[in-house]
Amino acid sequence: MQYGSLLSTALVTALVVFGASTTFGQSESCSNAEDFRSWRVIILSNYQSTKLDEKQIAIDAAKKFIQKADRCKVKDDFVPWLKKRLPDWEKGAPPTKASPGQADTQYDAALAAKLNADERGMKMFVMCILKTGPKDSEIKGKEREDIFAGHFANINNLAEQGKLAVAGPFEKNQRAYRGLYIFNVPTIEEAEKLVVLDPAVKAGIFVPELTLWYGSAAMMTINDVHKRITRPQPKAN
Repeated sequence: MQYGSLLSTALVTALVVFGASTTFGQSESCSNAEDFRSWRVIILSNYQSTKLDEKQIAIDAAKKFIQKADRCKVKDDFVPWLKKRLPDWEKGAPPTKASPGQADTQYDAALAAKLNADERGMKMFVMCILKTGPKDSEIKGKEREDIFAGHFANINNLAEQGKLAVAGPFEKNQRAYRGLYIFNVPTIEEAEKLVVLDPAVKAGIFVPELTLWYGSAAMMTINDVHKRITRPQPKAN
């Protein structure tokens, strides 16, 4: 899977251009903006692809975006942009049903459902950058040791609960970046409730910076694999 395309200059530019403010309807189904964000990323990641299957993914997401926008009376500049280009995209789209013998035998529908993967094998996460906090230089000695013991215990606890896909420290850098979390939650609000459980965040050693991140749903298998490749440590006397 190529993740670089998600970070291409064209995609970033398009997200800025078409990230217009959106007004949602009052019903519960129309008040949720997460699907709009997910569809937008999928569309902009695939509509320029020369691969027919990836172009079809963009088409399907575009139709869903338009249908919900029309139903919920959403005002978004992305909608007319999609309506203008969708007919041309469909001219080069593959058949909606695969021909006999064309099915991908590697596809595991049960695993995709278990990992809550979309048609690309992707899902929405929340990325958290832990930066140096205002109390970092003040907390020392036994107090600091205890805080970091709780920090690592909290990481393991969230991983076991399936709420944390990845965690790890940064090497020394000029950005004051200290650590990375990838939370297995679809919204920043849910991630905020998890990151405040970190004793190092509570103490002001770290300050979290949260943003939505669209990545492979296979990230959720990392914890199990990590256990299998971690060499057992000798027990202290």
